[in-house]
Amino acid sequence: VGGLDVGIENRGDDLAAREDEAEDDAADRAEDEGEHRLQQGDPQMAPDRAGVEILPDPRQHVERGREEERVEQLAPAALDRDPRGLEAAARAARYAFLARVAQAVGPRSLVATAHHQNDQAETLLLHLIQGSGLDGLAGMAWRTTLPNADSAPPVPLVRPLLGISRSHIHAYLRAYDTPWREDSTNTDTNRPRARLRHVILPALADLNPAIHATLARTAELLASEADHAAQRDQRAWHDALLAAAPATRVVLDGARLHAHDRATQRGILRHALAWLGADLRSHGPTLLDPMVDALHSPLTASGPHPLAEGWAWTILAGTPPRLALHRGDALPQAVAHPHLAAPLPAPRPLPPTGVQSVTPAWQLVSDLLTPTDLPADWRADPWQLYCDHDAAGDLALATPRPGMRIAPLGMRGHHRTLGDLFTDTKIAPALRPGWPVVVDANGEVVWLCGLRVHERIRVRVTTRQVRRLRWQPAP
Repeated sequence: VGGLDVGIENRGDDLAAREDEAEDDAADRAEDEGEHRLQQGDPQMAPDRAGVEILPDPRQHVERGREEERVEQLAPAALDRDPRGLEAAARAARYAFLARVAQAVGPRSLVATAHHQNDQAETLLLHLIQGSGLDGLAGMAWRTTLPNADSAPPVPLVRPLLGISRSHIHAYLRAYDTPWREDSTNTDTNRPRARLRHVILPALADLNPAIHATLARTAELLASEADHAAQRDQRAWHDALLAAAPATRVVLDGARLHAHDRATQRGILRHALAWLGADLRSHGPTLLDPMVDALHSPLTASGPHPLAEGWAWTILAGTPPRLALHRGDALPQAVAHPHLAAPLPAPRPLPPTGVQSVTPAWQLVSDLLTPTDLPADWRADPWQLYCDHDAAGDLALATPRPGMRIAPLGMRGHHRTLGDLFTDTKIAPALRPGWPVVVDANGEVVWLCGLRVHERIRVRVTTRQVRRLRWQPAP
């Protein structure tokens, strides 16, 4: 591995206890100690002995001392408040630091960690106990990437010791009279990884003395299977994709999703979440089950349903029906018609003439005409209202509220609730709260914009003055 630029982890003892136990082992402390000795100029640890160029960032050097001092470097209170959980927050902070260091070193830099074969065996067992799927049982990858801030290219992460046992690493260090640091939590069998290491794996070694190598080999085989499944799922994901907006929403063809088996459906949904940048793996393998269950039932409009960390999913009616994964504060589908981001707290008066800026994208223009000025196609656009000005009276813009009704044209005065009309016209539930509505001075709905007009305000032969309301894109 000659010529590699490597960023070395600084993992304090107490910090490691607060991190994901899937990466908590003595090899990390050995690596930590190696960096310290390199910085002190120890000839035993000359970089060319390993064929690796180690470029630690001296500005980030933490003096070895009390564990509490090293914990303070990462502001543990901020980690405690992270909604992802303490272990995930600490792991993200550590890797973000390493990515920044690697980026500062140079564009060809990478990060190497000292995870080894025993770590891989423990990780597989931990993930198995936690109920992980195929990806989790594949354990740690030999090579992956770390996300970088400010849209910088991802930083490569390598684990060159993943095929070497802990005992071989210890033997090597003893041969060169090289001390290492043991994490004070490594013997705490109240912690799942330490219990696996000191209790469970020794018991399994009675059945298979090569248990670590066997489990590591199993993880490697499962990683190959996971790669194969991921390629299949990616093709299925592209086939089902209808629309996408980065970091906002993905809309999938429900019929094509329905045609796949449950495993492929989960794979498609994982690809969708990954494309959105939503890393929800810490929430467990059952997180996707409600969506998969919905795909095996008749797809009727529903949602939005909370997912996790501000994400949601929605079933959209239509042909074909669609499943949308989206931010909880975003619409499940892009709309090309007027829509308000949030319900209006109170009706907004609409003067007989003038322009109202309703949203950054849409305006509502009002003017008055004589019946002879009506254009030939005045009934053609559902987003334009032509009504009897005297019958309508003062008008205001509103959004739907419980109990709102309208007597649509052609129904001879019979009323329908807005909810029923939304259902009849297959308007997704997520779109309904911000749908524009025009009401009269008594709060009665006279125009369900784009859908229905009240019978009472229709233009008649006796109409003296016509009021026109028309939506148009904002300049």
